[in-house]
Amino acid sequence: MDSQTLILIPTELERGYLIDNLPSDVASGNIELCGFGPLASACRTMQLLCTQSFQRVILCGIAGTMSPSTKVGKAYWFSQVSMDGIGIEQSGSVLSGHRAGFDRSVPDILELASAAGPCGGLLLTSCIASADPTTNTNRQKSFPAATAEEMEGFGVATACYLRKVPLTILRGISNQCGDRDKANWKIGEALQAVTHMLLSNLPDDRIR
Repeated sequence: MDSQTLILIPTELERGYLIDNLPSDVASGNIELCGFGPLASACRTMQLLCTQSFQRVILCGIAGTMSPSTKVGKAYWFSQVSMDGIGIEQSGSVLSGHRAGFDRSVPDILELASAAGPCGGLLLTSCIASADPTTNTNRQKSFPAATAEEMEGFGVATACYLRKVPLTILRGISNQCGDRDKANWKIGEALQAVTHMLLSNLPDDRIR
């Protein structure tokens, strides 16, 4: 695999699905766990970017759908990522530090590098996954453009933004946001779709 590309995966669960379905030349490349949640993923990404030179980063994993435009079992790349849960509560919503004028170092919405395949638009990172449909509905009020929810994207994107390394996020939709019954989830199908999209976005000259 291209040595200048770093592939990040949040958890061992997701990594297991992806590694088992990737060709050996890709599976033996620069694939690292970034950790669970926005804090761990931001720190680990920054550590990796500071210790080795990469030209681009690809974050892969699963997400929950917040919109009819992102379907369970399908994969999407996202053009933007934002963060819920860090800031100042104001009239039932959260005012970010950037909007409040406390911190201008990182924008509220970070732009992501494009990829081949369906685009999901705005991805929402949260510190806590939606526990029920009501939580999802409330988040949609604050982020009406968001189409999917996950827990690492903004952390990884912040590290990449500060290091000036392009980031692409590919997420497979495993479930409806707020549905905690894993009998309804399609993790394997979602990550199979991610695998296909990932391979479509690696250099054409790699051996398959």
